[in-house]
Amino acid sequence: ALVALALGIGANTAIFSLVNAVVLRPLPFAEPDRLVWVWGNIRNGGSRASVSALDYLDFRSQNKSFEHFAASVTIPVPVNLTGSGDPERLMASAVTGNYFDAFGVTPALGRGFTLENEKPGNDQVTVLSYGFWQKHFAGDPQIVNKTITLDSKTYQVIGVMPEGLTLPQSAELWVPLNFADPGMKQRKAHFLRPIGRLKAGVSLAQAQSDTDVIAAHLEQQYPDSNTGWNLRLVSLREQLVGGTRTTLFVLFGAVGFVLLIACANVANLLLVRAAARQKEIALRTALGASRLRIVRQMLTESLLLSLLGGALGALLAVWGVQLLVSLSADCLPRTVNVNIDGTVLLFTLLISLATGLLFGLAPAFRTVKVNLIDSLKDGARGSEGTLKNRTRSFLVVFESAVAVVLLVFAISLPFMQK
Repeated sequence: ALVALALGIGANTAIFSLVNAVVLRPLPFAEPDRLVWVWGNIRNGGSRASVSALDYLDFRSQNKSFEHFAASVTIPVPVNLTGSGDPERLMASAVTGNYFDAFGVTPALGRGFTLENEKPGNDQVTVLSYGFWQKHFAGDPQIVNKTITLDSKTYQVIGVMPEGLTLPQSAELWVPLNFADPGMKQRKAHFLRPIGRLKAGVSLAQAQSDTDVIAAHLEQQYPDSNTGWNLRLVSLREQLVGGTRTTLFVLFGAVGFVLLIACANVANLLLVRAAARQKEIALRTALGASRLRIVRQMLTESLLLSLLGGALGALLAVWGVQLLVSLSADCLPRTVNVNIDGTVLLFTLLISLATGLLFGLAPAFRTVKVNLIDSLKDGARGSEGTLKNRTRSFLVVFESAVAVVLLVFAISLPFMQK
């Protein structure tokens, strides 16, 4: 019984830790509901394009809906770190001066970029990630204003991001975009990924209408490059977790069925055990024990068993979470936040209590319905014959039915995804 419960509760705990971290937990930014992911939208040709630098600047200067309208390069740029030991290849993200402001994050040391850093002469600065700072500079608290060499150019370190910061695009360090660069002057060159923070009180629909008006003006001004082109706005949360939400909830439902099978299995075991205790229960009833007292004892035993199973399940979930994260790091967002925290442990406690009640009710109520005289008469020979098997038969049928449903779903899932 303990093994069955530990596997069922452990599986539910592990999957819930994924659901909690990826879907339920708020994004780790200030007022995350105001953050918007921006796609370039080519009508009749696709809606997941990047944005050119010139178009981005036009939208940034003309929009009336965003408190901050920032951008980063579509993919991080590889750079070579030299000058301190062996050369090393790093991934750097080039961002606009208001990029960190859009997310509402503040560096742990120093400062972030400003719009002034987008201008020539002010762009040779960098902000380090916490992990990079710890790995290469041993957490030197005096790192701000020191210099590093990236691709033979000297950059001044102006800040270090806080520990645990997870931006949509991971990088080891950040550098500012220089809009004076000749490569930024091509309106057909789409390589920026905008991110916006809505002004207080502005809805996503209002912002979409605002950008549609700007896109229409740009289409009239630059028909060669902007005909049929606009922006499509999506909430950052929907962008990050929308594609995985259904999959995770379906998986959560599947392990819920596994727990139901475990409950039915344990309930069957306890029914057999209760049958062997018929004489004991009959004697206690004859001596004056009330039905409520008998039911309370049976449920107490069930709850103790479920809590022990929950404790073992929580230990199994620790290993299960590590396995799930290693297998899904490339296809699930926010896996860095997956852990067994207080919320997950509270879920484990609640599901353990609910499980104890679920599989304990059938034996408890079946016991108090026993005929007292027949049980005392047959007790010496065992009372299995006096206990009706309908409940146990139903539980066996229920287990088989749920198992078949899970099996059919597992076989059909690859075809459903195609």
